[in-house]
Formats: sequence, C-alpha cells, structure tokens
Amino acid sequence: RGFSKLTIKDNRKKGFFNEQADAERFVADLKNDENLRTELSGHASGVGSIVEFAAGKGYAISADDVAT
Repeated sequence: RGFSKLTIKDNRKKGFFNEQADAERFVADLKNDENLRTELSGHASGVGSIVEFAAGKGYAISADDVAT
C-alpha cells in the first residue's frame, strides 16, 4: 500500500508541535515495526482511517499532519 511513502506536512509554522512530533514518531515507528505496518494495512483505506488507527495506538495526529 505505500505506507513507507507516507509523508508529514510541515505544520510547525501553524503551532502544531505535539501533533508534528507524534506524526513523525508514527512514521518512524511504521518504518521500524513490521507488525505495526501489517496491522495498519488491514485497517487503512485513506488518510482518515490512518489517523484513526494512529489515535488508537496513542499517537496524536490529524489528517492535516499527513499526506499520502
């Protein structure tokens, strides 16, 4: 599915420091954790579902933080 190509929009200028850090951590964890990638691939069908999945795993990100 291309989750390795998930990129983070730079929202630092808007003041989303915590979401930005969590978004970066989420992407790093996806790159390093095959089980997390596998679990996500079974649930993700778009940006909204990725955000929902991430929230369920404790990451505070929003749809504005990610781009596919």
